[in-house]
Amino acid sequence: MKTQFPMKNITPAFLLVLSGIYLLNFTVGVLELPDYLPIIGNLDEAVASLIFISALKHFGVDLTKYLPFGGAEKRAKNRSAQTA
Repeated sequence: MKTQFPMKNITPAFLLVLSGIYLLNFTVGVLELPDYLPIIGNLDEAVASLIFISALKHFGVDLTKYLPFGGAEKRAKNRSAQTA
């Protein structure tokens, strides 16, 4: 019996690969916004990183616990549980 790749995983997998390629910059700057533009120049990398991290989280790899702002809610719950 063949196991099939679930349809709900196609979009996150595609976005994971696409944002990974974008962050690795194989396009040599052809497809990205110029970084010398104030604020807008760095938004494309921020959005690609957000998509990459979200797609990884969909597949069970949670990188947000390593980010300083990612686990703030969990840390707050742990602190309140320890003091109670």
